[in-house]
Amino acid sequence: MRAFIAIELPKDVRKRIYEFGLDLPGKVSRVAEENIHITLQFLGDISDETASDIIDEIKTVNEGRFTAEANGTSYFGGHEIRAVFAKIIDSGKISRIYLDLEARLAARGIKAGREEAYVPHATIARIKRGNAEIKAFISQNAAHNFGRFDVTSICLRKSVLTEKGSVYSTMYEHFLRKV
Repeated sequence: MRAFIAIELPKDVRKRIYEFGLDLPGKVSRVAEENIHITLQFLGDISDETASDIIDEIKTVNEGRFTAEANGTSYFGGHEIRAVFAKIIDSGKISRIYLDLEARLAARGIKAGREEAYVPHATIARIKRGNAEIKAFISQNAAHNFGRFDVTSICLRKSVLTEKGSVYSTMYEHFLRKV
């Protein structure tokens, strides 16, 4: 099964991010509103046994609940834009959780993480062909605020690819400590 570890966004923040994406110019593939999230670790195809090991590691996350904000837009890719995203601003806790999980999974021999530096974000759209219109739009909306939200849990999610796009379901949810 395809899987990833994520922080879910509240419905109102997801809706504002999705609606913003509707205005993106050019050839883009927008993320469905219900699928907008913050990816902590993309795991790819994993077995049920590996999923169980991952859940064991997620259970060890001992972070307290915290507030973050979806504020600003940017993109991945240099000359050719690959994806447009909403920036996620917090006090570094998301990156700390990311690094902790990456190390714990690696100790179990589970390849996760990225080759690039981790940037907390919520993908708005994937770009089929990068162009100047999209860069100008992102630049004009670099400070667009989508809202503050409380981070109360992290989830192991399964992704099933269908003809109509990805369908996500939660396999496990770990609630962060009340502070």
